[in-house]
Amino acid sequence: KFHYNKVMVFVGIIIALGTGFVQYLRYKKSNSKKTLGRLVVPIIIALVIGLLIVFVGDMNYLEHGIGFLIALDLLVYTSVFAIVANIYYIFDTLKGKMKNAGASVAHFGFGLMLLGIVISTSKQTAISHDTLGLIGNDYFPQGSAEAKTPHENVYLPRNMQMDMGAFTVTYLGDSTAKNDPKTYYKVHYVEVNDNGDTVQTFRLYPDAFINPRGQQGLIANPDSKHYWNRDIFTYVTSVFDPSKMEDTAEYKSYEVQTGDTIFYSTGYMVLEDIVPKPSSPSYNPEPGDLAVGARLKVFNNEGMTFEAMPIYYLRDSSYQYSVADTVHNQELYIRFTQIFPEKDKIELQVKQSGVVNDYIVMKAYVFPLVNLLWLGTLIMIVGFIMSIRRAFKKLERKKVPIKKG
Repeated sequence: KFHYNKVMVFVGIIIALGTGFVQYLRYKKSNSKKTLGRLVVPIIIALVIGLLIVFVGDMNYLEHGIGFLIALDLLVYTSVFAIVANIYYIFDTLKGKMKNAGASVAHFGFGLMLLGIVISTSKQTAISHDTLGLIGNDYFPQGSAEAKTPHENVYLPRNMQMDMGAFTVTYLGDSTAKNDPKTYYKVHYVEVNDNGDTVQTFRLYPDAFINPRGQQGLIANPDSKHYWNRDIFTYVTSVFDPSKMEDTAEYKSYEVQTGDTIFYSTGYMVLEDIVPKPSSPSYNPEPGDLAVGARLKVFNNEGMTFEAMPIYYLRDSSYQYSVADTVHNQELYIRFTQIFPEKDKIELQVKQSGVVNDYIVMKAYVFPLVNLLWLGTLIMIVGFIMSIRRAFKKLERKKVPIKKG
């Protein structure tokens, strides 16, 4: 994006300058000295305000060097000039007659829009950080912008709460729609204060789809949370690719009875009960089946609890089957494989996969004062409407009535 911005910043400067002084020109009637004299006051006011924004606002956007920073500063000055010059024109030249000020209002809105763009972009801050060191360059296409800043991403396994600055975020899953190539990812935000109390909760739904041109990487569309003074933009930068993962974990067998505990690497589970005639989406009972389920409560080290119920059944009086259950949040797979009536025990086989098979990598930015952009856009539209209305009124006045008879 820098290659785009380093050109467009100068385009923005030229347009902002033209937006500021073009109102002072008159077709075949402009006097350069007189025009310049009328612009002295707006130039001085704009220079003062621009200096305050740059220095008091601490716009130290040095990521691409001092030259690009100077260009951004010039864009701030010229944007402010476009705003001030058009306000000054309304009151100095038009004497406050708003019915004739459509063009000035539109130009004022455009200047405000440019100022919002440059301030918000130069002051943007990443709030997603890979504090655990889980994300490497291999998550992103080689040479991409994301591969250059992997530390500005957060790794989110499904249903696992992760800290992200003043927020905790949880990836809750994804969804798709028919004839829509995009996948929508549900991300739950919880904002907490210094005392750990919840301030607010909200959900964002960024979407992404595979690059249709056969290149690597995702094409991502952000979702945002709007505040009066900032926006939080969230977008997905990488997703799970099952073709690149290999699971080498193995099942371990445990003989347990009701009330016994089985420990695994990130928590433990308790066998609560043996359930006759169990039901499960993965089990389709047939007449004559003898089936029982092992009801388990699973606790992880973060205080979260889950339920699982693997099933063991006999079919045709001799064939033994096991229907495994999975705790996806823990990548935990549980099988009910044998019953030992003489011991009043059962055999459970447990595997915790080393592969997290559902996750996203996400980036989140805060854009301060981005509402200047939206406000400027709205004012510019109002100016267009005012100008169109005035033009129609001029046309109506020029109409010559047709004489009858």
